[in-house]
Amino acid sequence: MEPQTRKWYGIVGTVVIIAIAATIYIAHTRKVIAPTTTDTGGTASTTVPTGTDANGGVHVGGVVDTSGIKAPDLTRPYTPLSTLPQSVQDDNKKLVATAVAQLKFDPTHIGYWLQLAALRKGANDFTGAEEIWIFTTKRWPKDPIAYNNLADLYENYLHQYAQAGIYWNKLILLQPDNIGAYLNLATMYNINMHDAAGAKTTLQAGLTANPNNADLKKALAALQ
Repeated sequence: MEPQTRKWYGIVGTVVIIAIAATIYIAHTRKVIAPTTTDTGGTASTTVPTGTDANGGVHVGGVVDTSGIKAPDLTRPYTPLSTLPQSVQDDNKKLVATAVAQLKFDPTHIGYWLQLAALRKGANDFTGAEEIWIFTTKRWPKDPIAYNNLADLYENYLHQYAQAGIYWNKLILLQPDNIGAYLNLATMYNINMHDAAGAKTTLQAGLTANPNNADLKKALAALQ
């Protein structure tokens, strides 16, 4: 395929939402102060007396559960990439320890789940990241970030295109004005799955929801 064609497909690549959005969520959602920890190995623990929190959740052994949905294992080991500078490895371990401590105190804080998933993905722990993002889609089904990140993970890292398609489509249903989702899905259909018809259908659906969008029109024209 010519470079110009690939341009109009607009491959977003690895979704930039991960780290930035996690930071935004942490800054704008209810601030949680958990007991501090000096464990930087990614298995930090806290002790919170049994009782109830402000949301009515029950603290049991330092964990509050208000969702009714089984949360990912916060004791899962974290090992940063050995190719990273030691200072970066140490910083990432501290970030994981902080996220774990906060989530053990209040697992309803989506920002820390997203941050933890991003760190696990960055360490090539795709299973750990996938588990968190799937949990997030169940716990916060109207939040788009985890759908986007799962689609990206399945398409660009695990090469499970059928699964990627499921999550691109879920994201489109949630955000019908998300032009990047249509372009990514169409690109995957055409380049990875060799399904030009699927790509065309995706772009036409995008134009139905977003009439006269220039990027979608250019991508569709490139298929003709």
